[in-house]
Amino acid sequence: MRSPEVSTGYDMDELYMFDIKSHSWEFVLPKGQRPAARYLHSAVVVGDSMVIFGGNDKASGDVWSLNFATRRWKLLSKVVPMNKGGPGSIFAHSAVATADDSGFLVFGGQYVDDNLIDDIWYFNIDKRKWRKMAVSGPKNSKPAPRSFQEMAAVLWHGHVHSESGNITKVGEQATVAVFTGGSTRSPLLLCTAETWLMIVNPHTRQQVWERLPDLPYGIYYHKVVVHDNFAYVTGGHLCSETKGDMPNYYLNHVLRLNLSPWLDNRTSTTQKLHHRIELKHAA
Repeated sequence: MRSPEVSTGYDMDELYMFDIKSHSWEFVLPKGQRPAARYLHSAVVVGDSMVIFGGNDKASGDVWSLNFATRRWKLLSKVVPMNKGGPGSIFAHSAVATADDSGFLVFGGQYVDDNLIDDIWYFNIDKRKWRKMAVSGPKNSKPAPRSFQEMAAVLWHGHVHSESGNITKVGEQATVAVFTGGSTRSPLLLCTAETWLMIVNPHTRQQVWERLPDLPYGIYYHKVVVHDNFAYVTGGHLCSETKGDMPNYYLNHVLRLNLSPWLDNRTSTTQKLHHRIELKHAA
């Protein structure tokens, strides 16, 4: 079933809801204004709403929220170009909601000219404003620009230390996420097997990065979730350079990584981070 106003084509603007109890899908047609058809966008849950950002075709840069109770879309922000203090129009990025539910963080992705991104952006829902997290530090202490990576939030509470003190203060929560895979080249993809732990305080723009064990092979188009301090990676697509002896490019494997060594007693074990850095405040 298609929305009546949408012409036939490859991109979709349809909304479906899956009921886990009844194991059934429901087609939802929200009232009023709604986002244009797109793909390779991000979607996160912030409070009582789903928030989407970016995507393709033509690399959208708008932000929309869907209230689960009213089933009504709301435009939170039109595209904000980089020279106006926003990320511009990007796609094939990844996003997670912040731990304090104030907004969401976006990492990586690419522009329509195929340039890859290593920026982290924070969007504040109440202020409807973008804020760039500055990126600095020694080479190999942070991820290289990439797209098609996957990221999932980690439930964690506590304070994180860096060389100059706490990244979080009393009353603040750091957002912790793990992300895997993706491509470090475009348009001819080059899959990476890298896995990283990202800890960000969006209010101070401070970050800590930790390189985690690599995946067995470089992939993209996969999915990652975190449950009980375990990261689960499922599916994905291999690149020609990473296919090796695998019989197919598409995968149905489920991989699991125990995050406990990096998360347990984080306050006392942060000093064990070998590649930790504190990012300077952006101007």
